[in-house]
Amino acid sequence: PIFWAINTHNKNYPGTFNIRPEIVKGLYLDAVTNLNNWGFKNVYFGSWHGLNEKTIMEVCKEANSSLEIRAALILPVHRVRGRYGLTGKEEYVIIVNSSEVEKPPSKYLNFHAGSSEVSYMAAFFPDVVDLDLVKTLKPTNLTGPEFGKFYFPSIDHRPHAILHID
Repeated sequence: PIFWAINTHNKNYPGTFNIRPEIVKGLYLDAVTNLNNWGFKNVYFGSWHGLNEKTIMEVCKEANSSLEIRAALILPVHRVRGRYGLTGKEEYVIIVNSSEVEKPPSKYLNFHAGSSEVSYMAAFFPDVVDLDLVKTLKPTNLTGPEFGKFYFPSIDHRPHAILHID
């Protein structure tokens, strides 16, 4: 995992760094270049942050044209609708079906450190997610208009920590 990213919307959460797009692109391209140099043939990115998806696609396009590696961003189909003008035939993206497509839309937002991100972390990095604590957290039940309050640092709406960092 690469923990440095474009986090414009989440920058007010303590510990969330917001990195400029050109720096993120350089970092990701350097990582892919190193993987290429070490003999890797494929590299796949996964991201839940829309601001990073565009930059990752740029990295993948550049890597695919200048290196001997296939780089692609994996996107669930429900994240692609209406975004980026993708057809699904681009060599720099892999569009996959998602169980979220089958669920009826919720009136509540699933945002930063919500069920999607926590589930992903628990599946791939179970040693850093405190599932007992997660089960005790109450949902925010925020709708779109209420979401804005999380962008303003003058209001203390910080979520409870769920990760163990040693």
